[in-house]
Amino acid sequence: MIKTPEELRQRIESCSASLVGKFEGKSGKRAIVLCGGTGCLSSNSKEIREKFESNVGNVRKQFESVLGAITSEAEQEIIVISYLRASYITETHEFYVGVYKGEPFVEEIKHGFISVKPLLGNVEKDFVELDQALERAVDNGVKNLVVQPTHLMHGAEYDELTEAVENYKDKFESVKIAEPLLGEVGADETAINEDKAAVAEAITAEAVKTAGFDSLDAAKEEGTAFVFMGHGTSHTAKISYSQMQAQMEQLGYENVFIGTVEGEPEDTACEAVIEKLKDAGYKKVILRPLMVVAGDHANNDMAGDDDDSWKSQFEASGVFDSIDTQIAGLGEIDAIQQLYVAHTQAAIDAE
Repeated sequence: MIKTPEELRQRIESCSASLVGKFEGKSGKRAIVLCGGTGCLSSNSKEIREKFESNVGNVRKQFESVLGAITSEAEQEIIVISYLRASYITETHEFYVGVYKGEPFVEEIKHGFISVKPLLGNVEKDFVELDQALERAVDNGVKNLVVQPTHLMHGAEYDELTEAVENYKDKFESVKIAEPLLGEVGADETAINEDKAAVAEAITAEAVKTAGFDSLDAAKEEGTAFVFMGHGTSHTAKISYSQMQAQMEQLGYENVFIGTVEGEPEDTACEAVIEKLKDAGYKKVILRPLMVVAGDHANNDMAGDDDDSWKSQFEASGVFDSIDTQIAGLGEIDAIQQLYVAHTQAAIDAE
């Protein structure tokens, strides 16, 4: 039984050191510890209690938002994966952190759940290689892992991701990989789904608003067409771009077109899209990226001044009265952010 302030001080220091050790994972596994009262009989008990609170208060505050339902028996982690160039790390970091940190389910996820695989350049503290993120999760004693790709579709990078995660599958009790933005690919060019519809509606509404029109029909009446430029791929998932065009048509968006930098599928190549707009009689064009982050492709391949940029090719065609660009990634649109969050939540809820 503690009878003196000195004995209580020593006990406090011992408890504080133990608590910090658990938070820092010195034993190889982090834990959340909730402390009760420190009642004592000394005349300066208030002073001693305040000292105790100052010792552990700051550490406790850091974890206050994630205490929730975490226990050592039900540890979870979300890894958010993307591929990007170093010059756009800041924008990407703001997107991931901003979108996920405010979500209720994140209160039940272990601290430090965001990780991104960069293609080039320096790595910020929240950005780690996928293997590093997976190893960290293992070292932290994570049992239930959720991986959220920020890819547009089930393409080559998604395949690489699933292969990497598969190598760690036996190290967790459960591993779930959430859907990319456009959801399942589908069997043919006409296959559409709720995710594609949600994306089509969200990006079109944002483009129309940014252009200053009251509606898509109002833009059409003025002879304006919107072109969303994606990356393109030789992967079988390239059919997703054709499906997005089919989705636009199904929604009645006659003046919205899908293109790709790589020209795969072929009917999404710049020259093919120019011919479509020319045949339809549109005289004004607004180009916008079909990419999560408006990076090098948006700034240079789409809106750059080089002869081979989409803007330059549209101008060189001599067909159109005006060509404008909107440089903004899909990740800036609230409805798109919420779709990623919904995919993460669905993966968490899946049996």
